[in-house]
Amino acid sequence: MIFPEILLCTDLDRTLIPNGDEPESPNSRILFNQLCSRPEVSLVYVSGRDKDLILQAIHDFKLPYPDFAISDVGSTIYKITNKTWNICYDWTKMIAHDWRENSTETLVKLLKTIPDLCLQEASKQNTYKLSYYLSLQKNHVDIINRIIYILRNNAFRSNVIWSIDTIKNIGLIDILPQSANKLTSIHWLANKLNFKENNVIFAGDSGNDMDVICSDIPSIIVANATSEFKSHARSMVQKSDLQDTLYIASGFTNRLNGNYAAGILEGICHYKPEVEEWLLSELLST
Repeated sequence: MIFPEILLCTDLDRTLIPNGDEPESPNSRILFNQLCSRPEVSLVYVSGRDKDLILQAIHDFKLPYPDFAISDVGSTIYKITNKTWNICYDWTKMIAHDWRENSTETLVKLLKTIPDLCLQEASKQNTYKLSYYLSLQKNHVDIINRIIYILRNNAFRSNVIWSIDTIKNIGLIDILPQSANKLTSIHWLANKLNFKENNVIFAGDSGNDMDVICSDIPSIIVANATSEFKSHARSMVQKSDLQDTLYIASGFTNRLNGNYAAGILEGICHYKPEVEEWLLSELLST
């Protein structure tokens, strides 16, 4: 069996990390770690978390160390060598042009006219990522349109991302340079590493993953994602005729229920059938 080269890009919270309500399949993270230890697999964490919170997740959930990390919803990219994190400054310089070298402090002043926005903690902000909480009782579409209007009028080319923290039951708004999001950062990294598009696989579960899931990058939605998110993703890929690049996990065997790491493994087997032989062999030995 020739094992394929894979640039495996995965979201963390409630995608790889089992911190949702649904149960995790026993040993699924162990199998995921074994897969990522193979030399053919380059692992990328793609998360709204910052570097410190990614490191905390690696420690708390015994996750494999990645080769790269796309943090802060795509605004920072790290190359990780021997557990040393090095920022990819080429990426930072590229996205900086969208905000004319301004930092988030300028944007905070501009958006003070929208009282419903509540700044997230300082640890969740960086030079090119501004994050707010928004009550789910508010009309997020209207508020996002107001944000976009203000930013455009001040010549900021921005990307405004809406998602929901289902654990805390609160809305999340991330504002980034237009060039900075999960999709563009994955494309940039894959191109830099000379990975062909069909050898890139992404896994996600929620709002800020949608741009990748509805793109030409082969993507996986883990089974524990909400039914609303799955339905919306199906509708979006049908409109773009990209059904072949979306796989929704539902359970692979009676030992892999499709949630979290089990769903990622299931989806990889869908896109790369060669991996299924390896996975079934590993399941037999555990």
